[in-house]
Amino acid sequence: MQFSIDDLASQTGLPSSTIRFYQAKGLLHPPRRVGRQAVYGDDHLKRLELIGRLKQRGFSLAGIRQLLDGHGAGASLQSVLGLAGSPNAADPQRDINDLVASLFPEGIESEAIRNAVELGVLAVQGDRVTLVDEGLRPLVEGILQLFELGFPESTAMELWTAVMERVGAIASEFHQAAETHVYPSRNPDEAQVALRQLVQVAVSIVSFALTTALRNALVGEEGSPLRSNEKGTSGP
Repeated sequence: MQFSIDDLASQTGLPSSTIRFYQAKGLLHPPRRVGRQAVYGDDHLKRLELIGRLKQRGFSLAGIRQLLDGHGAGASLQSVLGLAGSPNAADPQRDINDLVASLFPEGIESEAIRNAVELGVLAVQGDRVTLVDEGLRPLVEGILQLFELGFPESTAMELWTAVMERVGAIASEFHQAAETHVYPSRNPDEAQVALRQLVQVAVSIVSFALTTALRNALVGEEGSPLRSNEKGTSGP
């Protein structure tokens, strides 16, 4: 479809000034010119919707620009954030279709798979399921592994939503601090390096905090499976 800037503003609920601001900041590529008229397309609409979702998850405009620039150049979201070589990165050779097939006997007709396709996380090609974006692999594998542990689909998605809401707030805190204390004193190339370092540091801090909290909540409770085993093996 084709849109004027007013049409695009109506479709997204954004003021025309915001759309122009995103163009000036390099978040949105310029419209096509037809005579004297600026013409926007579906790609502009999808980009604005993506920017909106990322902002809701706590990303700053500077962070969104880094993600979109790297991803548009063909890099996965993991590599853009500097996580591609981390020891916790998922095995890129693992076939997501095999994992899906082991969990869902209905195959591509499974309601969970249909929902994932509608969300733009998975894609169906013939009788196989593939990832839309390799950078989404940790998300997809994590949710599928919750299914494998016995969590119902609704519970797994509620857990993921709860995590994203809280992590989005934490990410926003990191970004606001970086925009105040780190980015202003650096040129764009140095800021990109700093962003990668910030992600690595944030991942370490959040991972440690989450591991500690989970250990206290799940293992430290009386009557938990591990507590029961400890009591059963301990001496009098």
